[in-house]
Amino acid sequence: MKFLPIIVGVIAAVLLLIGHLVQSLTVLNYIGTLLVIVLVIILARGLSERSSV
Repeated sequence: MKFLPIIVGVIAAVLLLIGHLVQSLTVLNYIGTLLVIVLVIILARGLSERSSV
């Protein structure tokens, strides 16, 4: 679980990179941005739950 933030960061970076490469396809860029936001929310909730235990 220690590597989870690193994995999420890498996934987010890849999604952002793909989004920049396919900016002509705004739908994919929009979906990529939503996925990054969802990942950040999930990570934040996981960290808050872990710190409260």
